[in-house]
Amino acid sequence: MHRETLTPSDVKPGVYIVKLEVNISYDYNERYTRSNSGVNGQPSVVYSGKLKLGDGHSDAVLTPLGTGSLDGSEGGITPDSREFTTALDLITSATVSFYAR
Repeated sequence: MHRETLTPSDVKPGVYIVKLEVNISYDYNERYTRSNSGVNGQPSVVYSGKLKLGDGHSDAVLTPLGTGSLDGSEGGITPDSREFTTALDLITSATVSFYAR
């Protein structure tokens, strides 16, 4: 489990969309083979959640939103991950937490 603590001083209270992009090279399956995807294998999986900043504690549990482009060149998110296999297993869960001080 990886944890990192950041304390930004200039973030205003409100609801924020938090995104996480996860990928590993050479993650092939039947659809994304070495011959059609190079070293990339399956595209990245993009996770998303809403985090409320303000008073108190808030958690955003991130869930799969879609996929990045195969080579990362497009910058968009495709909302379809039906042809993914092991790419959905790279992480078991992701949560972003906010604690007011």
